[in-house]
Amino acid sequence: MSNRSVSSKALFAWLCCGMIGPGAVVAAKSDWISVLAVGLVCSFLCVMIHSFSDSRVWQSKVYTAVLIFWQVAAAATVAGWAAQCWTGSYADKVVPAVLLVLAAYSARNGANQAARVGAVMFPLCALIFAVVIAAGVSGLKAERIPLRTAHLAPELLLVFLLPVSATMLPRERTFGMVKALLSVTVTVVLISLCVTGVLSLAVAVTEKAPFYEFARSLSLFGGVERFESVAAVGVTLSIYCILSMLFSGIAQGLNRVVPEKHQWGMGVALAGAVSATVLGIKPDGVYMSILAVVIFLGGMAAAMYR
Repeated sequence: MSNRSVSSKALFAWLCCGMIGPGAVVAAKSDWISVLAVGLVCSFLCVMIHSFSDSRVWQSKVYTAVLIFWQVAAAATVAGWAAQCWTGSYADKVVPAVLLVLAAYSARNGANQAARVGAVMFPLCALIFAVVIAAGVSGLKAERIPLRTAHLAPELLLVFLLPVSATMLPRERTFGMVKALLSVTVTVVLISLCVTGVLSLAVAVTEKAPFYEFARSLSLFGGVERFESVAAVGVTLSIYCILSMLFSGIAQGLNRVVPEKHQWGMGVALAGAVSATVLGIKPDGVYMSILAVVIFLGGMAAAMYR
């Protein structure tokens, strides 16, 4: 596995591309004020974690093993969200499993190669979500937009903490994580505004896949454009990018914990994530969010007092 550092530009594009899709899926169930608040708080937390990532505690084999376990569980959870934009009897199993396999394959030769793939996908994903947001803005009704906190999807914490996986990657010191996180936060807030302005928050909360239903109701030029297909492609590409980042972090962690058997470890990690997806035992996003906060705050506290 290559240990070449990921360039700042590639990591920025990779991270932004990977977070928009999961953010759109989850933020569709939340009011925009809650999305903004969680995004800003988690962005600050991610920056703090980034500053502690070179500490002895963070680099220890025990803590690295804990992060590997969390990333495998997070990958299984996030992959399941991709199925929300696809129809079919086995979409909830086939789509996540295929994405997990492709992401692990992309990460097996090192984070640098996976980052280049993510950077190539970034302009396409940015264009897709820009079109979806433009169509949403043209169809929203201002009276439907909540002006106070009304509902928060707990999975938002998991989405905005996914960038922690980047701390395990070989990267340049000049990486602008703050810029990337703020860009994603603004984009996800706009998506939340559009969904609540078109569907209303009351409807979005009751829908199983509100972002997909929102995309189905869009019309940019007054006709019947099939935005749900475009939205499905954008979400799928985005989730593939964040999965490849998670598996790249897993690969780097395994190379630190069991350098002689890290390839076997990748196989076990992939098998665990795919099995959880196919068998329908994916970790709940709420519990994964709580676990992430406990692990990261615990790691920061240990690094401060070590």
